[in-house]
Amino acid sequence: MQFLDFFDFVSNSVLMPIAAIGTCIFVGHVLGCRYVEEEVESSGAFKRKKIYRVMIRWIAPVMLAAILAGEVLKYFGIISI
Repeated sequence: MQFLDFFDFVSNSVLMPIAAIGTCIFVGHVLGCRYVEEEVESSGAFKRKKIYRVMIRWIAPVMLAAILAGEVLKYFGIISI
């Protein structure tokens, strides 16, 4: 892997999922979902509020961790996708 390819891999396949996981944890657990829900409701009804809460707290971080693990394992040649 060349120099620029390595940094492309690190930024796209490692840092972006880590930042997304951090954002999900921050919004879902630290900040609380109600701030985002209030912002969405300021422009109309937020009909999928319960689904949003489950997705941002539990499903999205797990899926992002799976993406991160898959990319790292693919880089080391442990799996091939």
